[in-house]
Formats: sequence, structure tokens, C-alpha cells
Amino acid sequence: MTGYRAHSFFGVNPGSGDGIEALPDWIRKQPDWDIDQDVLGSRNATVNPVGIGKWLTAQCLELGVEIKTGLKVIHADLSPENLVHAVTCLKKDLTTVWIDCTKLLLACGPWTPIVYKTLFPSSPIHLQSTTDAGDWIVCENLCPTTQDSTAYVSFQGILAEKLEFAGRNNGTIWVCGRNNFTALLPTQGQTAEPDEKMIEELIGRAGEWLHLRCRCTEKHADELRLVSKGRAFRPATKPGLPIISEVKPSDLTSDSTDAAPSLESSSGVYVGWGHGSYGLTLGMGTGKLMSQLMRGGKPDLGLSLFALSRDDHAAKKRTGRPEKL
Repeated sequence: MTGYRAHSFFGVNPGSGDGIEALPDWIRKQPDWDIDQDVLGSRNATVNPVGIGKWLTAQCLELGVEIKTGLKVIHADLSPENLVHAVTCLKKDLTTVWIDCTKLLLACGPWTPIVYKTLFPSSPIHLQSTTDAGDWIVCENLCPTTQDSTAYVSFQGILAEKLEFAGRNNGTIWVCGRNNFTALLPTQGQTAEPDEKMIEELIGRAGEWLHLRCRCTEKHADELRLVSKGRAFRPATKPGLPIISEVKPSDLTSDSTDAAPSLESSSGVYVGWGHGSYGLTLGMGTGKLMSQLMRGGKPDLGLSLFALSRDDHAAKKRTGRPEKL
């Protein structure tokens, strides 16, 4: 289901043919390429994001997790000590439902700053986000006959800009182009239409470098078959590092003070957001760290680099590596 294949990342650079035999069959190989198999590090793997999502959903349901869709959180109810104890959600029929909770995690992708501001309008914390969008297409892999079809290939070494192909285990190839830093984030629950000029460019690149004439005995049409297209927004912070943090009670509202002893306990509000292009890569690890934090345990990694700060409004540049504990 997940389409997992380790050591399947390939970077294409100008060269003389070194390593091109490692490329998947769906790439039209060129003799003037060199292949870097450590383009994103030696520990890498390709997966099918849709398959990963289905697998994670199944695992959650098996553990008894109740998943509700069609709800929009519009209000957080706080105690006088700024401890969360309930949220109000808006249903599709515009009626509301009250849900008791003592722990609230905001992991809303690129909409996290908007949701945070909605729930805690007077908070001195201001999540600093930056736009990072990308248009993509998914086309049919005409002959996905082996596991080697599952692979990631980057052409940034040739083009000096982002162009990525990813073969998946469901018979498709995903193609994504350069970053778009000016796209407008749609409202919650809505999708954004891609730039048609970029889609045409991606289709052209796919036609240029995908091997449409497969080598199997079946007869296929020698043409690109587009399955879907769209635009993705990556939740990115201005400093570049994600936020994996509890929000202190004194930082939920503007009328609280750090000196108040009653505000030193846990607020029950947490933020997990801002992983940029590495959301899928870091998502499950972040989930484990966040669960440890929310359950009052000791996280496997020190999280000081990823903590919220009132002083810098969550915008201070953090450097270095998280300390191991």
C-alpha cells in the first residue's frame, strides 16, 4: 500500500553517463548525464503519499481513534487560568458542536497561522509563515512492471531550478516544477487552481524526459496520459525550521502575565507546523515527538530549536541541530 522503496533517489547532473543504468525504465536516459544517488542523502526512500495516508488512517482506526471530518474549529474555550477545556466546531449545515478536550494540537498545514489567530486572537504569539506553493501533474506510467518503477528523479542539477519526477506503485508518475512564492493561499477547505502555463511546461518536460515507448510486449499508445493536476501549498516558516511546541498559558491571551503563578501549568495547546517540503518526511517523527510532549513524557529529541517564543513572535532564526537526549 505505501509503495516504500529504499535508496531510490536519483539526481541528474551533466556528465558522461556515470550511473545512468540505475535510473528507472520510465526515464529516457541520456549519455551526457551523471547520476548522483545521494542527491538528498544516503538514507532515502520513495513512497506513495496517498498510500501512506490510507495506511496511517487504518492504523489509527485500529487503535480506536475517532476521526471526524466536515468540522471547522471556530472557538477554543479557556479556563480563567488559560487552560483549554473545550472547542466549538462548525458543521457543514452551519450548526455547532461542543467538544470537551484538555489537549488541543494545531497541525493544520499552511492554514495553521490562520486557525491559531482565530482561536486565540489576542495572543502575543504571531506565527510567521511564508508562501511556498508548487504546481504538479500526475501522468500514467505506461509500464510499471517492476519495483524499480518506484523512484524519485531530480533534474535540478541540469536545469538549475526545481523539476522532480516520482514514480509510484499505483502506476502513475508525479511531476512537480519550480517553487511559487507569490501564490495566494485559498480559504480553509478550498483548493487552488494551478497556473496553466506551468502545467503546460510540466507536460512538455514529461514528454521530453519520460520514456513513453515501454519495452514490454503489450501495445501502448505513445502519448502522455494525464491523470490529474493541481497546486500544493507547503506549510513553511520564515526561519525555515518547523514549530513543535506547547503554547504557554501566558501566551494564549494578551491579558496574562508570565509572573502569575497560576499560569505556569500546562495550557494543553500545542502547535506542530512548518515543515515546508519535508512534511511527509518528518510528519511521523514529529507526531511521535508531539505525542510524547502531550502525554507529559520526555521527547526523544530536545525541542528547544522548535519552540515558540513570545519575545521573537516565533520568527527568530534558529540554527544548529536538535540535541539528542
